[in-house]
Amino acid sequence: MINSHTEFQPLKTLLVGSVFEDSFFDEIKNTTIREGLKEIVGSTNEDIETFKKEMEDRDIIIHQYKPKDLGYKDSILDYQDDGIIGKNYHYTHDVYRNGIPNPPLAIRDDCIVLGNKLLVTDAHTHQTKLAIPKYKSLFGKDKIDNRIAEDGLKFTRSVKNIENYAKRWNLEIEEEDIKRLQDENPVSSFCAPNLTRIGKTIIVDLWQCPHIVDEYFLKYHPEYNYKKIWMGGHNDSIYTVIRPGLVLASIWFKPYAEIFDGWDIIWFHETDWERAYQNQNSLMRENQGCYWYPEKENNPQLENFIEKWLKNWHGQADESIFDVNVLMLDENTCVVNSDSPYLLNELEKRGVEPVVIPLRNRFFWDGGWHCNTLDIYREGGCEDYGL
Repeated sequence: MINSHTEFQPLKTLLVGSVFEDSFFDEIKNTTIREGLKEIVGSTNEDIETFKKEMEDRDIIIHQYKPKDLGYKDSILDYQDDGIIGKNYHYTHDVYRNGIPNPPLAIRDDCIVLGNKLLVTDAHTHQTKLAIPKYKSLFGKDKIDNRIAEDGLKFTRSVKNIENYAKRWNLEIEEEDIKRLQDENPVSSFCAPNLTRIGKTIIVDLWQCPHIVDEYFLKYHPEYNYKKIWMGGHNDSIYTVIRPGLVLASIWFKPYAEIFDGWDIIWFHETDWERAYQNQNSLMRENQGCYWYPEKENNPQLENFIEKWLKNWHGQADESIFDVNVLMLDENTCVVNSDSPYLLNELEKRGVEPVVIPLRNRFFWDGGWHCNTLDIYREGGCEDYGL
């Protein structure tokens, strides 16, 4: 069964994402790169298994599809083109920017449950395209709403979306080109974390598709009330609704705090977290996103990246680093990534039990427990929480 109207009602059924097995990297010649990537996916698989056991111990039903279950290829070298991954690749939804598809980990990026159906907001990513038939088989075809792709719906693309696209792929775009691209190149999907469900109210971030409420939601989901914001990113990494009247938010959310007028907001800002986040992201930028590039035995760029990444990761093992990408099991129970004393204390003062389950390489994958899960069934109906 499918039923979920909020981020905080009692959770009973959960889809959990997954990453490659370490055997996926067996054929990489460079020892540092091969063993480094194996260590990253190995620790991630360990953390996911710890998370699953904790959920099952709390009587939450778990569903999960591994890459092989979905039809991913067995080896990284199966994705090569003339011996070099990334050669002459242009961005498409089917492959990542260097020719390797992302593993099916951040499953919440492309899907969200609205009421009694699983809404697919982006059916074009490699992981979700392969997962949709599995979802239909598991939950029933009538419970999967894939009309955006099936009906070929298109939505106006924002200026920021075009600028982000150009920056990612090093494209030169003049100002006069932006209006033309908006008219000629509408977007055929949007990110599910642009949406926050609070019963009858849905907060919609317009950064990607500025007219998405009128172009889609009022036509196909008129039963909800919509509050519009413009933050520019996946909302579950900026704020989380813990329960009615209580929000956990980063300082980046302050310009939008009035949307929760009268609610208690736990403002999260810690030097350790910001330093670690900036440090890890600078490493990714330095390596230009080439996480999986096996090429030949001599690959100093990725070898240097792996050595730096693992050194930083091991150095952070005992630090208190937290982010707001948390998963609510109910109004009084919260799964967090790490043991920030400030955050744990603030939650406990408000009667919220923090369940600490580390996700050690979450910066590498760019997502926490909320990104990497999809709540399928929560007890309760669609209530009006007064927003």
